[in-house]
Order: sequence, then structure tokens, then C-alpha cells
Amino acid sequence: MERENVFQRMSGMRFRDKAEYIWTYYKAAVLASVVILALILTGIFRLAFPPKENVLEITAVNANPVTVDLSVLNDFLIQEGLDPARYSLSLDTSFQIDRTAVSEINDSSYQLLFARLLAKDLYLILMDPDLFEVLNGQNAFMDLSVYPIPDRSPTTAGTGDYGDASVYGIYLQDTILHQLGLYSEPVVAAVPVFSPDSDLAWDMISYLLAMSSS
Repeated sequence: MERENVFQRMSGMRFRDKAEYIWTYYKAAVLASVVILALILTGIFRLAFPPKENVLEITAVNANPVTVDLSVLNDFLIQEGLDPARYSLSLDTSFQIDRTAVSEINDSSYQLLFARLLAKDLYLILMDPDLFEVLNGQNAFMDLSVYPIPDRSPTTAGTGDYGDASVYGIYLQDTILHQLGLYSEPVVAAVPVFSPDSDLAWDMISYLLAMSSS
């Protein structure tokens, strides 16, 4: 009966008056309906267009300040059996460390980089040889001598306590990252000891070597 009275009361109202009446007396229900509708639409959108999952982060230290279109590395994702429409790579070029004072502990970028190494959230690091020698002295990188690098014999960038059998980094020269302007000089690629996905990181090094023009 009350519902009929409401409809009768609203039947003679103008549209604006009806809207004001509904908002005044049914504000909570209107807001709840809007929230529920927004959640439903968001769920449908995410199902139709799921966000890409980042599977590998490349940390490029002392890189040139250029914008790199990482879609050029989609072939790597495909090679790894990953759909570029669903998966992506990321590139962090925020670390700029003075090469002449790379071992100074008061360098904030160096401290932050080393903190990330300790936090075990770095996948693959690209850096100049001077920085590599400092970080390698911290036993920060894995032994890659057990990882097969196809089609070429990589140049070692550092050795450990066990002589030449322990290799911790590889020089990258004239790779696709150089062609894109990210680096203009030889760069060392290394994988931290606690890389979240060391296998994929080593596969990326192999891919970059395979894409080298040398």
C-alpha cells in the first residue's frame, strides 16, 4: 500500500521533482546500486582486458636517458612461451651512480641499489664494469658457469674464489639494447644471487647475446 502511495505521489511530479524525491528518501539505496553496478562493470572489464603480468624486471644502471619501447623484446616473451598480450617486461633506469666514486657508501643511489639486492627483489642488472667489480666483491651475483649460453663463448666480467670456473657476469656488446640507445659502451649483465626468477633472467642474457651484431 505504501509503495502504491509513493507511485501515486510521484505520478504528478515533474522529472526533476521525482529525482529530488528519490534522492531525498532513497539516497542509501541509490548509492548502493551505483557501487554494485561499478563493481560489476569493473569485473567484466578485467575479465575482458586483464592487466599484464610483469615477469621480468631489467635494472639498467647508468643507462642513457632514452625512452625504450620494450615491445621490441616481445620475441623473447614468445620464445619463452609467454603471450605478449598478457605478459610484459619492465625496465628500471632510475639508478645513476658516479663511476669515479662508485664504492662510496654515501652515494644514495648505490645504497638503494644494494638495499634492493639484499631485499631479494632484483631480477637482472645491467651496469658498467666499474660498478660490477664493486658489487661482485660483495658476492652479490650467481655463478653462471653452469648456464649454457648458446652459439657463443661469453667473455667473463669477473671471477670468484674458485678461479676461472666461477663466472659472475657477461659483457654485452652491440646488442639490441645498445641499438636502442640504452647504452653506448660495453655493459655487464649479471643476475643477483636471490633473483626472483633467475632462470628467466639468464634466458634474457642468452637472448641478448644471440641478438648481438658481433
